[in-house]
Amino acid sequence: MSSSVAPFWPKGILANAAAMGMVSGLSTAFIPSTRDYFPMNYNLSFGVKVFGSLKGIQIVMGVAVAIHLAETLITLRICKKNNFTEEDTRGWVLLTVALGYPAIFELKRAISKKAGKQC
Repeated sequence: MSSSVAPFWPKGILANAAAMGMVSGLSTAFIPSTRDYFPMNYNLSFGVKVFGSLKGIQIVMGVAVAIHLAETLITLRICKKNNFTEEDTRGWVLLTVALGYPAIFELKRAISKKAGKQC
């Protein structure tokens, strides 16, 4: 019996800020042609001041991607444990790649809500 929960974009500004931060950070670090445009030009200036160089920004963003990919393994485990459909599992995994921990938090909360538990 499947107790699947369809993936959904979390409400609130945090999810949007997290997604925009990853997109603009990755663009700044790895797509040189975007560095002339807002907000990547500010990201580059700020990142170089904080991390010392473009290489520092690239390392930080690479680590962020690695962490998000590791979080997808957690999401896969949660979905498998709760007998999610392949389609819903795929959706939650993609959401976790985009948002990271906020997606895992929403997944756990949705599972608890569906089970009738208080989170």
